[in-house]
Amino acid sequence: YDGRSNDQFWSHYDNFPDAWHGKYVYDVDVDPFDSKRIIVTTTDVPAKDISGGEGVFLTIDGGVHWRQVNDGLPLLRVGSVAFNPHVRNQVVIGTQGRGFFQ
Repeated sequence: YDGRSNDQFWSHYDNFPDAWHGKYVYDVDVDPFDSKRIIVTTTDVPAKDISGGEGVFLTIDGGVHWRQVNDGLPLLRVGSVAFNPHVRNQVVIGTQGRGFFQ
């Protein structure tokens, strides 16, 4: 949902990749240097034996198109994400059980 559209406080926004359906969006951050760059982490119910998370997704056009950015991640059940507000293009994520990555 988007809290900026029209005169309504919330409006439905469903332009997400098929990989997200049935997954949890765990965390979202907006690049402080470019508001069209948004990064999202996904996860799944943690009690399952097999992780259903799809990892990290990034858009550079405000959500029109998304791509997975999982290179170098040891698992796809990802928790927190943040753009570094002091270093352009640096993102830090926290996985559930495998540490932090940038």
